[in-house]
Amino acid sequence: MVLKFDTFYADYNTDWANRDETKNAEQAYDKDMAMLSVRPEVEKKKSKLVDAMIAQELENMMKLAKQKAKKPKRVKKNSRKKKNKKKKGPKLPGFKYIKDCLPYDLLVELIQNNIVKKLPPTQLKDFIGEFNYIHSMLDDIT
Repeated sequence: MVLKFDTFYADYNTDWANRDETKNAEQAYDKDMAMLSVRPEVEKKKSKLVDAMIAQELENMMKLAKQKAKKPKRVKKNSRKKKNKKKKGPKLPGFKYIKDCLPYDLLVELIQNNIVKKLPPTQLKDFIGEFNYIHSMLDDIT
C-alpha cells in the first residue's frame, strides 16, 4: 500500500506540483497531457494497421510474380507483320472533323449556332401545370 502511495506521490510531483492553474479556472483538460497519455496506444494500433497493409501488399506482389512466372507467352511466327491498329471512333458523318475537339468546345459551338439553347435555371414549381381536361374528356367518350 505504501508503494502505491509513493508512485502516486511521484506522479503528482512530476505532473501537477509545478503547474500554474491560475488561468485554468474552468478546469478544462490539458491537450498536451491527454496526447501524451493516449499516444502510445494510438501508435501501437497504427503500427499494427500498417503492418497488416504491408503484409497484404506483399501477398499481392507475390501473386503477381507467380502469375508472370507461370507461363511465358509463345511468339507465333507469321510471315506477315501485324500493323499497330489505331483506335477508331464511331462511324458518323463528319466525325473526322470533330475527333480532336473537346466536348466542351463542341457544346460552345452548338450554343453559338443556336442548335442547343442555354436555358436559365428553373425550379420544379415552374414545370407543374394545370389539369389535363382534354385527356379526361377523351376518357369519358371511350
